[in-house]
Amino acid sequence: LRDAHRPLDAWERYRALTDVLDDANDLVDLADHKARFALVIMAALNVLLFFVATRTDIVEDLPGYTHVWLAGYLLIYVLVALYFFLQAVEALRPRKEQPQIRRAMDQAPEEAPAGIRFYEDILGRDIPNYTQAWRDVGIGQLNGELAIQTHAMAAINRAKYKALRRLYMGVKGLTLMAVGMVGVAPLGP
Repeated sequence: LRDAHRPLDAWERYRALTDVLDDANDLVDLADHKARFALVIMAALNVLLFFVATRTDIVEDLPGYTHVWLAGYLLIYVLVALYFFLQAVEALRPRKEQPQIRRAMDQAPEEAPAGIRFYEDILGRDIPNYTQAWRDVGIGQLNGELAIQTHAMAAINRAKYKALRRLYMGVKGLTLMAVGMVGVAPLGP
C-alpha cells in the first residue's frame, strides 16, 4: 500500500519516460499512416472523376448551359483537391520542435539536462567530448532530458494531428463534391 504512494525512483522514472517517448513516436507514425491513407482515398476519388470526365458521351449529352456550370464545378474541385493535397504534405512533413533545454537549466544540477540525446546537441560536440558527456551524465540529468524530449514530441504530435484533422475534413468535402459531380451523369438524356 505504501508503494502505491511513494515517488518513483530514478530508474523507474527513466523507464516511464522512455515509454512515453516511445508512445509519442508511435503517434507520429500513426499520423503519417493516416495521412497516406487519406492520400489513397483522394487518389481513388480523382481516378473516379477522371473516368467520368473522360466519358465524352456523358458530357456531350448534357444540356449546353450545364457545360459552363460543370467546368466551374470541376475547377473548384481541382483547387480544393490541390489545397487538401497540400494539407496532406503538411501532415506528413517532418517537424522540428527544439527542446527547451535552456529553460530547464534552472533545475537542480543533478536534474538539469546534459544535452546528450537531441541530435543538434549531439552534433554540437566533437566525438571525444560527446563520449565524455555520456561517461559523466547522471540518471537525473538523463531523466530531465527525456522529460524535455517528451514535451517536444507532444508539441509535434499536436501539430501533426491538427493538420490531419484538416486533411480528413477535406477528404469528406472532396467526397461530397465527387458525389455531386458523378450525380450530374444521370442528367443527360
